Amino acid sequence: MKVLSFGSINVDCVYHLDDFVKRGETLPCKKLEKLLGGKGANQSIAVALAGGKVMHAGKVSSDDQWLIDDMKGYGVDASLVKTEDGPSGHAIIQIDNTGDNSIITFGGTNQTIDEAQIEEAFSHAEDGDLLLIQNELNVTGRLIEEGHKRGMKMFMNTSPINEAILGYPLDLIDYVIANEVEAEALSGEADVEKVLDAMRPRFPNSTIVVTLGRDGAICLDSSNEKYVIPVPDVPRVATTSAGDTFMGYFLASIAQDKSVKDALELACKASSLCVTRPGTTNSIPCAQDVADWDPEECMANA
Repeated sequence: MKVLSFGSINVDCVYHLDDFVKRGETLPCKKLEKLLGGKGANQSIAVALAGGKVMHAGKVSSDDQWLIDDMKGYGVDASLVKTEDGPSGHAIIQIDNTGDNSIITFGGTNQTIDEAQIEEAFSHAEDGDLLLIQNELNVTGRLIEEGHKRGMKMFMNTSPINEAILGYPLDLIDYVIANEVEAEALSGEADVEKVLDAMRPRFPNSTIVVTLGRDGAICLDSSNEKYVIPVPDVPRVATTSAGDTFMGYFLASIAQDKSVKDALELACKASSLCVTRPGTTNSIPCAQDVADWDPEECMANA
C-alpha cells in the first residue's frame, strides 16, 4: 500500500513578532526564516516522519531545487515533483509571542498543475493505495475524480476553505479532516456538538474529523461512531504546522492498520508536541520523538 500525496509546495517566509501587524502599522521583526513549506509538502513530511512511505507530486520553480532536496532529506520520495519557469508557491507567515500565526499565500506553480502531470503521477497508483490532497492546487476536484477511478482511499484536508470546494465530488472522500472554521463553512453549523452530524450529508461515506486546537479533535467515523479526543495543555511556541502534523500522523496510522481511535490519539499527541517547538516544517516531530514524549513532564517543566 502506497501513499500518493498530490499537494502544494511553498517557500515559507516566517516573521517572528510580538503581535500581528494591524492595518497601517509597521512593526519590527525579531527573526526571519526562509523555509520549505506548503500544506502538501508539510503533510508528506509528516507522513514520512510518522513512518509512512510517501510519494509527493507537485510543482516548484526551476530556481527552487532546494525545496525538492529538502523534501528528500525528510524521507519523502519527491521524484514526481516537476519544475518550470515562474515563481514557486509562497507564504508570508507571522508568528506572535503566543505561538499563534497569520498567513498570506501566493499560489505560484501550485496553480499550474496540468493533465499530463496528473496522468503521470496516478500511473504509479494501484487499487487500495492512499491519496492525500488539500485545497491549495488548481486541480483538486480532478484529483478526487482520478483517485476514485483508480480505487484509491482518499484523505482530504479541506484547507484552505473556499467556495470552489463545495463543487467538488466530496461524496467520494473516505477521510476528511477540517478545522473548526472549515467545518462551519462546510456544514453551516457553528455548534461543535452538532457540526459532525451537520457535515454528514456532504460527506455521506466519510470518516469525518474536526480538529479543535487546544480542545483536541472530534470524529464521526464511517459507521457513525463518535470519538472525542482531548489534547494536553502544553506551552505553545508555534502552531503553524500543527494541523499538517495531525494530518500526516493520522493518515500514516490508518495506513499501518491502526483503528480510527488510535490514529486520532497519536495524531493529537504528535500535533501537541509540534506546537511546543519553534519553526514550521522543521517543527514536525519524528515517530520516535512522539513515542518518547511525556506531555505531563512537559507541562510540569513549563
